[in-house]
This record gives sequence, C-alpha cells and structure tokens, in this order.
Amino acid sequence: MACNECNDKVDVIIQSSDGLLHGAHSRNLELYSGAFPSTSFASPADCEVNILELTETSEVVVLMLKYVHNRQQPNSEEIKFEVMVDLAEAVEEYQIYSAMEVCRLHMKNAAVLHPMDVLAWAARHGYMEIADLAAPGTLGLTLESVWRSLGPAPMASWIFYREPYMQAIREASQRPELPNHRVNNRDVPCDWNSRYQKPTLEILSELMKDPQRIHTVNTWGREKIPPPGCDICTGQSVSPMIDWLNSLANKARTIPAFSIVHRGGPARTQPTPTQ
Repeated sequence: MACNECNDKVDVIIQSSDGLLHGAHSRNLELYSGAFPSTSFASPADCEVNILELTETSEVVVLMLKYVHNRQQPNSEEIKFEVMVDLAEAVEEYQIYSAMEVCRLHMKNAAVLHPMDVLAWAARHGYMEIADLAAPGTLGLTLESVWRSLGPAPMASWIFYREPYMQAIREASQRPELPNHRVNNRDVPCDWNSRYQKPTLEILSELMKDPQRIHTVNTWGREKIPPPGCDICTGQSVSPMIDWLNSLANKARTIPAFSIVHRGGPARTQPTPTQ
C-alpha cells in the first residue's frame, strides 16, 4: 500500500472506523505525535506491515496524516466544522502538535456559532479561555442536550454556572411599582404602571430564551422603554425602569465565568458576549 502524501516506504497501515485503510510511516508518527498508539503490538509478529485500528473516520485520519508529513499543511479553512470538531479531538488525543494550534484557533473562532460543541471540547482539554467564550451561548439549551454533550463532571459545573443567571432573572421578575401620586389629598395611580408592564415582560421573556443577553440588557432593553405617558410625573416615571435595567446589568457583572466555576476557584467576571 502506498502513502498519499509521499513516496516513502509504508510500514504502518491505519484502519479508520469506516473500514478504509491508509498507508503511514511509524517514523513520522513518532516524530510528529506524542501519544500515537504504539505500532509494536498492532499486529502479529509475522505480519510485514503493522495495522492500527482507530475510532476516527477516514476523513479525519487523512487529515491527521497530512499533519505528520514534512509537507505544506492542508487548508484548514476548507474543513467543515463537523469534521473540524472530530479532528480537534483526535489531534488532542494523539498529541499531533503540528495540528493542535490550528485546531485550537478554529475552535475558538467557532465558539459563538457552535457554543455547545466548542464548550465540550474546551472543557475536556483544558482550554478554559475558549470555554468561557462558548459557555454563554449554551445557557438557553435544554438540560438534556447539554448532558449529551458534556457528561457528568462538566455538566455539574455548567449547572452551577447557569444558576446565577436564572437567579438574576427570577429576581428581576419582581418588577418595580411606581408610587401613587398625591393629588388634592388623594392617591392617584401613575398611568405609566400599566404601560411598562408589557416591555418588562418582553425583556424577561428574551432573557429566559437567551440568558446571556443579560450582559447587554442595558443596551437593547432601553429600546423597549415606551415614552412617558403620565400627565402628572411626565418623564420622571421612566426612571424606575431604567433603575430596573441597571440592576440587571449590575448583577450580570458579578456572574463568574465558567472556568472559575469548573475549577471551583474564587469568583471572576467573564468576558461580555457579543449582543
């Protein structure tokens, strides 16, 4: 069997999970990988070429072999994310150093679009900076989907990470009531009480669907504040809702990053996600 990357003699055959065989060189695997399966026990002693059976697909194996040759590396921008996830996992497992940094950068850049896959990968391999970028985007997912991706230990960290968000939203549901006005020795309800009930409920609904938006609520939330509608207090009636938004924003700044919860260390605020 020949190697697709060079004309050197093949002394190792790698069988991917889909049954395809790929020619490789034990010397290259030793040079470019710190933890590739040993070839010495991969096949019977009377077999001329060692066979390694891997759990990775043929597409991932082909990419890995490209990174263990002294050749130009593949164009990583052409790799689909579904393949990149598996490749990033494989190069960490086999410690293919020439590919690890490339995969790390791609996973970091995918944190917003694919937060759950990136968080699971980053938590497994200790890339906590990337985990902090991805974690906010997972807050609106179901417990079942998070469990399938993370597993027991990171899942426990994720639950404790999410709880301050949910607590802040629960506390915010106690919306402020504007005081009555004193007119001619009698209390007159502020007309704006009924007007801001709808926008506050809309804001709370948005936060329940995507809790990470609490970090930017002081921006997009203000756009939902209706104009003053009370003839007595005029613009002064807006201030309680602004205070309510400020309170939400202040609580968001105290929520610790996923990495801190995962490590069980002291609280540290996390980077503000993009709106």
